[in-house]
Amino acid sequence: MPVLNKKYTLFWGDIHNHNAVGYAKGSLERSIEIAREHLDFFAFTGHASWHDMPIMPGNRHMHWIKGFEAHTKHWPKTRQIIKNANDKSFVALLGYEWHSSTFGDYCLIFEEDQPELFLPGNVKKLLNFAKSQKALAIPHHVAYKLNWRGYNWDYFDPEVSPVVEIFSEHGCTMSDRAPYPMILHSNGGRDVSNTIDFQLARGLRFGFVASTDDHFGYPGAYGEGLAGIWAENLSAKAIFEAIRARRTIAVTGDRINLDFSLNEEPMGKELPYIQERHFGIDVESPDSLEIIELVKNGKPVKRFFPEDFTERPKKLPERAKCRFQYGWGPWAALDLERICLWDVKIRIERGKF
Repeated sequence: MPVLNKKYTLFWGDIHNHNAVGYAKGSLERSIEIAREHLDFFAFTGHASWHDMPIMPGNRHMHWIKGFEAHTKHWPKTRQIIKNANDKSFVALLGYEWHSSTFGDYCLIFEEDQPELFLPGNVKKLLNFAKSQKALAIPHHVAYKLNWRGYNWDYFDPEVSPVVEIFSEHGCTMSDRAPYPMILHSNGGRDVSNTIDFQLARGLRFGFVASTDDHFGYPGAYGEGLAGIWAENLSAKAIFEAIRARRTIAVTGDRINLDFSLNEEPMGKELPYIQERHFGIDVESPDSLEIIELVKNGKPVKRFFPEDFTERPKKLPERAKCRFQYGWGPWAALDLERICLWDVKIRIERGKF
């Protein structure tokens, strides 16, 4: 891939995922093993607290409370496991998730080890703590309705939140009409005034990331979101620098390599006004690209259709990527009566996996 920003390399990771250190599934050790197999970096962000959680019928809220207690008890061990997972080819970051019905949810991510598990009941105290520790506080599933886990944009602080999670297994928060509606374990769908488009129109500035919010101990699960980061090298320091500089991209499934520059300056940078503007766009995907759009002030100003300029191959390549999708049914954590059991076999003829 021709790189416009030759100083940087594109790395892929998941910075919002869960496992049994909290109230999800799978061990932290297993999560790290899976992440190392197909990601460059990941941050474990266990469920840590929800200070204004409503009392639920049948004491169902105790499921969450027990998860928070397990996360707190495991914190010293979590720190050591994350520390030991780092090497020259993989970066593991320490973090946790702070919930709030009133203020919305944040993933706090730390560049270095963090002894204190700070769980205040107020977002200002949380953000001040993040600043003091030079941590990131990344909002997610922002488009839910305010006061029901939707993000309270009145407290947006670009110093600690240079990027916002735009997509996860919850769905897409770009607009109320964007693909991937917020249906899976939804808190009520998308509120227009809380969507990304609405905030950009207000003049707020932030970059985009995506991550899975996976609850089965599988960071980087396909189709649930990934963060692409243009960094100088694969290290915690370089990853944090890249996120703060907003050299980030968000994908829902396939790893679409996007390199973008304006007047030879990399994505995410703020530049003074100039009338003459030269865009550099380089895109590469493992699957066919339908459309590339250049958007200004919420409206597409240029569209490019790659298939109009691409010759279809006359024969299949020797190596090809196969995508196989299966299964549907209600989310198991809701304890609904109906479940779907799947027994699947895959066979290939005149070839090999």
